[in-house]
Amino acid sequence: MIFPEKKGRIPNRFFVLKIIRQNQIYFTCLGMYFLIAGLLVWMQEKGTAVLFFNRNYHPFLDWFFKIVTYLGDGWFAIPLISFLLLFRNIFKGIVMLASVLLSFLVVQTLKIVVFPNMPRPSKYFPESMKLYYVEGVEIHTQNSFPSGHSAQAFAIFLLLALFTKNKNWSVFYFLTALLVTISRMYLAQHFLIDTYFGALIATLVTFFTYYYFTNHTTLAHKERWQRGWLV
Repeated sequence: MIFPEKKGRIPNRFFVLKIIRQNQIYFTCLGMYFLIAGLLVWMQEKGTAVLFFNRNYHPFLDWFFKIVTYLGDGWFAIPLISFLLLFRNIFKGIVMLASVLLSFLVVQTLKIVVFPNMPRPSKYFPESMKLYYVEGVEIHTQNSFPSGHSAQAFAIFLLLALFTKNKNWSVFYFLTALLVTISRMYLAQHFLIDTYFGALIATLVTFFTYYYFTNHTTLAHKERWQRGWLV
């Protein structure tokens, strides 16, 4: 069904192409990631990527990935969404909140209901493998698939790429989301397939959430929603 075209809205049949063209840099990086990582998931034995990142450890990487992984955590999402809602742009804050919550619900349903017994690397590999664990990081054992941190990172940084007028920032946003997925393997918390599908789920959920709020609500087209509540 094609929704009736109204003032301020983009016809449905053109919206997706318009957004992709406006954000060519980000979606090119994203497409390359899904292609290459998808091939690795299909061709490699499960755990290969985890062992590669986990065994090439270094004190600086321990510190770096221990911090970067929090960009896929609620402690990063909540302040960012609050800042948008209160001080910058209510519409953008609502879209990000909806995207993060929907991605979270989908991922947690898969983790807990559909794949409740999927072991994490710490349980998947035999003890003789002796994985490297970063000091101070709590190691989980179950509910591996899919990766919630990867999902949140790809949801947030896709939206930041869509919201930012200077599209040269797109590479930075993409690489930051990618580093979160790598951190989950380096810290021996997830497999490549977990991070891949977490990123894929979040990308689909976020794009269609953005599409809905932009094209089928009045929030994107009224001035009072384009500033923060406290502004």
